[in-house]
Amino acid sequence: MSIERIRIAMAALLLSVLPLAAGAHTHLDHAEPAADAVLESAPKQVHLSFSSRIEARFSRIEVYAADGTQVDQRNYTASDNKRELTVDLAEDLPAGEYQVQWNVVARDGHRVRGDYKFNVK
Repeated sequence: MSIERIRIAMAALLLSVLPLAAGAHTHLDHAEPAADAVLESAPKQVHLSFSSRIEARFSRIEVYAADGTQVDQRNYTASDNKRELTVDLAEDLPAGEYQVQWNVVARDGHRVRGDYKFNVK
């Protein structure tokens, strides 16, 4: 086999492995309330489920009203399986738009962030 063919084969092997490594990081699987949800009544908490275990002590959820006021109780907790994160919300949220911002550290050490909005009628 020529050196050029070996180089091509090694490059093909490397390119085939890179998507697997990139896809290994945790991601948000499910959110309650869901992104872009329009709710009849205010939720009592925000609950997020992730694709893999997270480091709870380095992870958080924050929820903000449209005016920038933080409306969560700052008491985020992880489930026993370390794949879910929950935070309680202030009592009786008024109608309006709310933004959920989450920040987790996966077991592999990578920090993953995201945000989404929901509305209360």
